[in-house]
Amino acid sequence: MIICIAIPYFAAQIERRDDQRLARTPLAIGGQPWETQPIFGFSAEVARRGVRPGIPLRQAHLLAPSAHFMPAHQPHYQTVAAEMGAVVADFSHRVETADWWRTPEQTAPAIGRRLPAHCLASLDGIPAADLLPFGQQVGRTVRAQTSLAPAVGIAPHKFTAQIAATLARPHHIRPVEPEAEQDFLATCPLRFLPLADETSRRLHLLGIRTLGDLAVLPSTAVQTRFGREVARWQRWARGQDEMPLRSAPAARVETITYRFDDPLTSLAAVDHLIQQAAEALAARLRAAALQTGVVSLAWQGERDQKQQQTERLHQPTAVAKRLILALTHLFDPESLAGGLTELTVTLSDLSPAVAQQLSLFSPPTRSVRSEDLLYSLAIRYPASRFYRPVLARPLLARPLLAANDHPLPERRFQLHPTAAPIPHSLLPNKP
Repeated sequence: MIICIAIPYFAAQIERRDDQRLARTPLAIGGQPWETQPIFGFSAEVARRGVRPGIPLRQAHLLAPSAHFMPAHQPHYQTVAAEMGAVVADFSHRVETADWWRTPEQTAPAIGRRLPAHCLASLDGIPAADLLPFGQQVGRTVRAQTSLAPAVGIAPHKFTAQIAATLARPHHIRPVEPEAEQDFLATCPLRFLPLADETSRRLHLLGIRTLGDLAVLPSTAVQTRFGREVARWQRWARGQDEMPLRSAPAARVETITYRFDDPLTSLAAVDHLIQQAAEALAARLRAAALQTGVVSLAWQGERDQKQQQTERLHQPTAVAKRLILALTHLFDPESLAGGLTELTVTLSDLSPAVAQQLSLFSPPTRSVRSEDLLYSLAIRYPASRFYRPVLARPLLARPLLAANDHPLPERRFQLHPTAAPIPHSLLPNKP
């Protein structure tokens, strides 16, 4: 059996969770009405006005003029989706996440229309009598850990579980027994299949409106007329979904958390902790030859809810100084009014450290930027050696001849091995 946890209108739920003032406000996410990009996400109220994934922001404004338009915070959404996957991974050894909330054009209209975040997990080994209580427990845990409203579906196959979760209401579970799977699918419209517009039109002309209508057609005729892809989707409509769970390795993150018995009220103390955490995390990245692209800072007030700010860096880095600057910018000093009880620094979107070519026309003075790049090269290739060019000694036979005037260029200088340079940002501060 497969369990599917779906959080409809994922981006809108996150924005409302993080800002209680938006709880009753129709949301259109992705920018302002005059911007040219398509809409990224929206709330259920905006969807009821006819707004669909991928339409221009201007068109969304015409359909829902009372909606509150706001920019999308994609790195933050991705972080929350990873947190949801980590919660589900505590219940199953095989977990698959589907980021249809970011790419709705690649999924079925009936599923992608609600821009959900989907997480699927295997329930192998769980007795049939315990499936429903187990699914309820998973849903409650996701709700408690993320403060979002999941809908849960349980079915024998991935496709059916996704439909069940889509049809379930938030905070509810919809189980589909193996013997009832075909009857459950038979009444679902064709919109639950990712059909091309032309294929949908042709099937509609043939009077095929539901998955049950497609399931009863001869398989050979379907493959001949519509191709192998539609024939495979016909097997889904029959409850013969052969798709295995794609268990992707969990994304690596580096995090440090501080908890305080006495609420912290000093901004200087917060800055010191941020610097301490950034230096420690930068050391971990250098030891693993990694760099981070996303930094997050979360803090918990004594009376307030947990707050979190996330920023995607313009360029990945493993330099503590840059991490300190980004994290300090994320913290809101007004949060100190009630005191802090917890502070967490997280580095995500980790990737191997990549060396960069230095400019051939840089000034002769060494800058901190150049030192940082050289250090990045050193940690990327620890077996390499650095060399320092030194002018060669004058020729004994011609002492008046300058070293750099030797007729052979390779004789004008010598390469002396030296240690990898350490950037100033990593050197200890002098007292």
